[in-house]
Amino acid sequence: MENKISFTPGARLIIEFPSIFKRRYYSSIIGHKQEQYIIIDHPVQDKRPLLLDEGMVCMVRYIEGGVACGFKTQVIGVSSRPYSLVFLEFPRSVESSNLRKEDRYPVSLAGVLSEERNIESSDPKSVVCDIRNISRGGCLVSSPEAFEPETMLFLTINLPEHGEADNLETEVKSCSKAGREYQLGLNFADLLNPAYKKIEAYLENLKLLQVMA
Repeated sequence: MENKISFTPGARLIIEFPSIFKRRYYSSIIGHKQEQYIIIDHPVQDKRPLLLDEGMVCMVRYIEGGVACGFKTQVIGVSSRPYSLVFLEFPRSVESSNLRKEDRYPVSLAGVLSEERNIESSDPKSVVCDIRNISRGGCLVSSPEAFEPETMLFLTINLPEHGEADNLETEVKSCSKAGREYQLGLNFADLLNPAYKKIEAYLENLKLLQVMA
């Protein structure tokens, strides 16, 4: 679905420069001028501002108000003083998908959470968790550890008949105590991740089982 979306200051971003860098970076929206530019925090690597030049093409993804958004744009300016900021060309269009309208299915699936990519379940930095329900937009997770809202986490889920959907980027939307565990509401932050296709296929199976019941 293609929509005209406002850009709220403070919204967290995932930004990629596919033709130059082979990884994703995080940033946030500072402000924008309609039809002209968007200002974001300068993405960092190894605690230093990423080296960016005008004309660099990038993909930007974020979640706002239950809507997953994405657009293609380019760098049109970089400022180092008084703050490190990047100016992006205002996108001609924004692809969006309303996450709140998706069916949510109760499940019991094993998962692993980590604040870093490619962490094994045996690694002390990982947290073994249980997925309690799932939809195209996100999932409810039972975890022995609490995480602050807006924390970005990588989630690996073992899906029956589909194998592991690994390193799914998620954002913590809520965290509440439930007995000895914590209930985490997670939004899937990157719907273009190849591993997310396994989530979609698994959900299609659940939908068919529901129809046939």
